Amino acid sequence: LMEGIQRKSKSKSISLRLVGRSDNRMAIGSVVEAVSAELPSCQVVYGGGSYASASDQRLIVPARGNSENIDLSVRWPNGTQSVVRSVRQGGAYVLVQPSSIERPPLCLEIPVE
Repeated sequence: LMEGIQRKSKSKSISLRLVGRSDNRMAIGSVVEAVSAELPSCQVVYGGGSYASASDQRLIVPARGNSENIDLSVRWPNGTQSVVRSVRQGGAYVLVQPSSIERPPLCLEIPVE
């Protein structure tokens, strides 16, 4: 019975890992906003946690309603802004900061089982 319940509750949250350019490769200070018809959400990439430790740099964007895809807006530490359209809920992604304002960020989907 428990095994059947666990299979039905598949998460639709989005896992994000941001990669910055130049000296801030961990994209610390980046702000990600999930834009959807339902409630928007905002996440910030923080660094560290305490002395001689590191925190998980992934951001988990909660599931939003019944829509399959949502849009993400990223404000990078250097102040530039990027938009990634139609990110699939339940997916895991790596977003790489673009080298110029005119280019979109590189968005790589990571296979998840």
